Amino acid sequence: MNWSVLPRSSVVVALVTVVGTAAIWQGTGGAVFSPGDLRGADSTVTTLGGVESHAGLSRKCSACHTAPWSGERMSARCLTCHTDIQSQLRDTISLHAAIGRDASCLSCHGEHRGVATSITSLAGFGAQHERVGFPLDGAHAKATCVACHRGADAGKGFRGAPKTCIGCHEADDTHKGSLGANCGSCHGTSTWTGATFEHSVFPLNHGEGGTIACKTCHQDSKNYKSYTCYGCHEHDPARVARQHRGEVRATNLDHCIRCHTGGRNGEGGEHGEGR
Repeated sequence: MNWSVLPRSSVVVALVTVVGTAAIWQGTGGAVFSPGDLRGADSTVTTLGGVESHAGLSRKCSACHTAPWSGERMSARCLTCHTDIQSQLRDTISLHAAIGRDASCLSCHGEHRGVATSITSLAGFGAQHERVGFPLDGAHAKATCVACHRGADAGKGFRGAPKTCIGCHEADDTHKGSLGANCGSCHGTSTWTGATFEHSVFPLNHGEGGTIACKTCHQDSKNYKSYTCYGCHEHDPARVARQHRGEVRATNLDHCIRCHTGGRNGEGGEHGEGR
């Protein structure tokens, strides 16, 4: 640029502006140019980088922001203070390791939103949730983070979410624990109703009338581990006792599938087993 063609007053104004801006920046630590307040609370009362929260860096912009010509990434500045995240990046089962070291901290964490506003935003992360071993499909895809991660709205609690079905849905378990905690063996993630169950221990179509209803054998709806074979056919305790006299102990006559695993006479076991 040919400065000689510019009016002297314009050059003076430009120089004053530059010097004034530099002076203000130096005097305020850059805070006067801040787009908003930094978060003033933290999930833990810990001193990192000489402060207990980002708000303590309000006059130290260079603590986080790197110069454009430095070639240094802002994420590197973050890890300088947040050494716990450095450790997580080396832990293959942690959330941050699943996200990856190359990811920018700003993709999930943003500042200058206010003193009491959370800096964590996982908008769009739901589609990548399978990285941590728990894909958000079915009804889970519509769930909010705080539904599972208690306290996540305050920027904490992401590591404390239950990892089992019963951990979140114990109150929804109509079986009251009688069928164990492996809900996924019968239920999918779309809905609780319409459960599928492979009745591998005993065939449900062993009779001539097709598939039988659960309550035919499992008459106690609160305990599906109990069953009876006396609810259908010609079975009654007295007749079964007569047929098995001398072959099976009387105390075992209520446990038919120990011998009749296939559901038919003599099928799947020999008389005398489990005596």
